[in-house]
Amino acid sequence: MIESFRGDPGEIEDIVADAAGFDRYLNDEGTFLIKIFLRASATDLAEYAADYRPQTALTGSFLAVDHVDRVKYRLVFPPLEHGTDTPRAPWDLIRVGPVQNTVEEVAATVLKRFAQALKDKTWRTAGPLPKLPVCPNPRKGLDLRGDSSKYSDRLEELSAELGRLQLLLSVSGRSLALCFEGWDAAGKGSCIKHLTHALNPRGYYVHSTKAPTAEEKAHSYLWRFAADLPAPGHITIFDRTYYGRMMVEPIEGFCTPAEYERAAGEINIFERMMVRTGVIVMKFWLDVSDKVQLQRFKDRQNDPLKQWKLTDEDWRNREKRPAYEKYVNRMIETTNTPDAPWTVIPADTKNGAHLAVLTAVRDRLHRELEPEDEH
Repeated sequence: MIESFRGDPGEIEDIVADAAGFDRYLNDEGTFLIKIFLRASATDLAEYAADYRPQTALTGSFLAVDHVDRVKYRLVFPPLEHGTDTPRAPWDLIRVGPVQNTVEEVAATVLKRFAQALKDKTWRTAGPLPKLPVCPNPRKGLDLRGDSSKYSDRLEELSAELGRLQLLLSVSGRSLALCFEGWDAAGKGSCIKHLTHALNPRGYYVHSTKAPTAEEKAHSYLWRFAADLPAPGHITIFDRTYYGRMMVEPIEGFCTPAEYERAAGEINIFERMMVRTGVIVMKFWLDVSDKVQLQRFKDRQNDPLKQWKLTDEDWRNREKRPAYEKYVNRMIETTNTPDAPWTVIPADTKNGAHLAVLTAVRDRLHRELEPEDEH
């Protein structure tokens, strides 16, 4: 987080709040934190740099020490230390001295913290939840039919534009995360298919979210999504996302009520951290009416080539649609933030949904990568 600081004093407060929130998320998910800061003066740092700089290292290489921004650390760390030094995740500040002494002090501190964690479990006791934002809900009043006029011509034009913008993204140092959620049979897969047809396959990856593996269950729930965030210049497309924690998991009993109540705040922090490090976050909810969803279910049931798409679980989930409606609305109304807004796609017409998704991605990349062209 310190590395993402760009010099705006007002930004420090946001960095501190997100860091404290992320500490809280890890604690709440069962992770015991040991936080050590090795404090050294500017003179000490200069001496260490002189001692440890490889004689053959080129300026700017990963072996060099000339890239360390000491001013940034002096500006950011004091408020970060103060704002994140909590009873559940305290800081241990260790004065850098001779290497042997410093290593021994760090080891002794780690052992002390482990002993405390085993003896005292209060670090797992959650405090009051932070206040959630109240966000607009773009689902309200939306015409779900969409616009599919001149479909072929518009699709060809949008695809060409997305190919060009992907090239700009690849050299921008930014990255793009596209998150798809929506009703069963709303057309998430076909929207992703049309989107990827417009892109160079070397620059994107599709993360299809399934039931978590044993390894993923052993980590906090955001871990498996963080592992697939896009590298600079790349695109990750999430076919279903961490928002399962705010829909299917509470309805099916896959998370506790406390975990559900924490989710919106934790996800907002996660997305702000993504944005701060250069990720363009786009979130799509594909909205299809109850009537059209039922017709698509019946069409799949009667088509031998598509029957595999329809399962007993799909029918069971459809019966719970009224419950899902409440959870979907609360999800959007607590996470439709300026950093990572929701785009609601009218999906009663599949062609209209394809065009709406591609248009939204085209427009967002244009704003992010070519802002001067707007004037």
